[in-house]
Amino acid sequence: MSWSKEQCQILLQEYQKYPCLFAIKSPLYKNKHARQEALHRIEAVVKEVRPSVTIHDIKFKFNGLKTNFMVEYKKWNGSRRSGAGNEDGTDAVYTPTIWYFKSMFFLLEHCQVRMATDSLTEQVETVEESQETECSEYLVGEDGVLEDVNNTPEYIDTPSVSPAASCSSPRQQKQKKRKIQNDVVEANLIREASNTLATINRSMSVTNYVNDEDEALAKYIITKLRKISREDVRMDVEQQILEFLHRGIKQCIDQ
Repeated sequence: MSWSKEQCQILLQEYQKYPCLFAIKSPLYKNKHARQEALHRIEAVVKEVRPSVTIHDIKFKFNGLKTNFMVEYKKWNGSRRSGAGNEDGTDAVYTPTIWYFKSMFFLLEHCQVRMATDSLTEQVETVEESQETECSEYLVGEDGVLEDVNNTPEYIDTPSVSPAASCSSPRQQKQKKRKIQNDVVEANLIREASNTLATINRSMSVTNYVNDEDEALAKYIITKLRKISREDVRMDVEQQILEFLHRGIKQCIDQ
């Protein structure tokens, strides 16, 4: 059964209470016992509205919400900073399609990021480009904790700088930073999707023959998904499909 809006709201509210699960500067961030205790407390509260929930379900659902949020945040923040559209820029800002967009801003609180909420809440003053600070990107690990991908070796960018490159304009430097940030978000989404597909593939590789019925069903689902023109609806359907597959795989493993 898919999560209701009320259940998701409670999950996000409880997650926000425990900085050790997402704030890198928290003294308990690297304390595995503290993180596990926080997840148990979240589980106890969520069970009041979703009795069958487990810690694994909680981490899986939060990971899905976080992925959708980062996709929407990338679009919103990119449109806000690009200034494309009308001359006054009033209609240029992308409007997020997920209801919990603002509810997940707590993930960014430990970054020094200059947010402009525009039509979402209020107007903020424009500042010099040189004063803007880039926001770090994060990935939810297997233990349900956010990891700073900017501090991960595979995401550290250390290109050689020539004298000519050091003289580039502030606008060019900002465009490069924005491109690197967008590439990181896309890489995170691809990696998460690959992990999910790998889990499904391992569960299906138990047999040594091709199941024509399974292939036909998969093609049928893909055909139907392509008919969903609204991105927010398609993302919600895909999330529900993954949840059903996850429960099926978990039941087979537990047997």
